[in-house]
Amino acid sequence: MRLLILKLLFLSIFCLFAYTLINEFIKNRDINFIAIEIRSIDKSTNKTRVNKFDSVLIRTESLGYWVKTFKLTGRYRIDSTGIIKIRVNSKKINFINLYGEDVQGSDYFPSSTLSNKQVINIFMKDTPNYNE
Repeated sequence: MRLLILKLLFLSIFCLFAYTLINEFIKNRDINFIAIEIRSIDKSTNKTRVNKFDSVLIRTESLGYWVKTFKLTGRYRIDSTGIIKIRVNSKKINFINLYGEDVQGSDYFPSSTLSNKQVINIFMKDTPNYNE
């Protein structure tokens, strides 16, 4: 009888610990994510690139042995207005890369430099076409 009570007590303490651990994980999962707005801007005209549908790659810092690595966390397409709204982790280093037809642009954001609902302007430069 005593052993049964000890087993039930240990099981209830273990379940309570697991429940609080899972609850904290779920609660803190979205706390570091913020919404940002990325605009694709033509460098020569300083206007938003409308109807170009550029691609966006979001890379986030991850563990690396010798050098810092950036894991691909999202692949998006900019809409016809030249703007996209996404959510990124603000506590990690983010690398945003935009590319389109014969143009590209990128920007690097250290941890905790992005704020919620921040507008990021990325200037697109022409890339030389070596095939012609």
